[in-house]
Amino acid sequence: MTKQRKLDHIKLALENKNQDNVNYWDQVSLPYQALPEKDFDQIDTSVDFLGKQLSLPLIIGPMTVPVDDSSFKLNQLLVQLVHERGVAFALGSQRIMIENNLDKRVKKLRKLAPQACLLANFGAVQLNYGWGTDQVQRCIDSLEADGLMLHLNLLQELIQPNGNTDFSGLLGKIEKLVKQIKLPVIVKEVGFGIDPATAKKLYQIGVYGIDVAGKGGTNWAKIESSRRLDSWARPMFEIGWPAPHLVEKIAGLKPKEKVLIASGGIRHGLHIAKAIHLGADMASMAQPFLTAAQSGYNNLINLYNRLSWQYKVGLMVSFNNKQVIPDSGINQ
Repeated sequence: MTKQRKLDHIKLALENKNQDNVNYWDQVSLPYQALPEKDFDQIDTSVDFLGKQLSLPLIIGPMTVPVDDSSFKLNQLLVQLVHERGVAFALGSQRIMIENNLDKRVKKLRKLAPQACLLANFGAVQLNYGWGTDQVQRCIDSLEADGLMLHLNLLQELIQPNGNTDFSGLLGKIEKLVKQIKLPVIVKEVGFGIDPATAKKLYQIGVYGIDVAGKGGTNWAKIESSRRLDSWARPMFEIGWPAPHLVEKIAGLKPKEKVLIASGGIRHGLHIAKAIHLGADMASMAQPFLTAAQSGYNNLINLYNRLSWQYKVGLMVSFNNKQVIPDSGINQ
């Protein structure tokens, strides 16, 4: 059942009807400067992230793990791209990997990209369902990951048939996990946003990064509603925080040694520039890469090139041409 759900998620995420009605990044304006006193060809878009140098401050966001041949091909194409173009990649939720002993397939991804920046992925709510450090470490080891994404998906679980809905006491369990594993932990939402108060608490317990994952992109309330046999969840489609609002608010409280990632409706390179301007250190996007991958590797290369050029133009016109990402404090 879990495997079929993951395959359904890929199909449904590609449908326009399952995107948010408003992309809030389109409502953000960059401060255009007519005389930046910079040479466009000399603008450096590279950043250091989790001990790896990236060509752009970009993470290809979580989609899925290789549960079958088609999803393995998808991940293979994405890993090839990050290996050749130097961006980061976060695997989808690895719960299904553990349940179905898919570790060998995941290990193949690291072999395809030995130097790439790869992030493991685990659902925080599973810490309330008998899962713990051993399972998280297995996710990390299978990918030889550079960091861990711990995702919060409250509304998705509430709507999902037979979802895991016990979110009690998770903050303390996340704090314990952060202390036990040896990699930087990034906590992310899945499209409804991490509010500033929660972000502050997470930073305080030792979480290295926050991925706001706010509204504006793929709407998992819509996706899970389409998998139900009723229409009860339709009023929930508008729940959540606009992604740019969260970036701006959390940037104001983020400790200097921590990282802030913008996601939720990032659809082109100018959106990345807007996110950086508002205070994010990195941006993450998934749906555009999922769409491009359906048509082959050349489309992924074209997408990367387009994003890179658009981002660089955004930096040029807004006179913001370098981001320095805080050191995780962990030797890679």
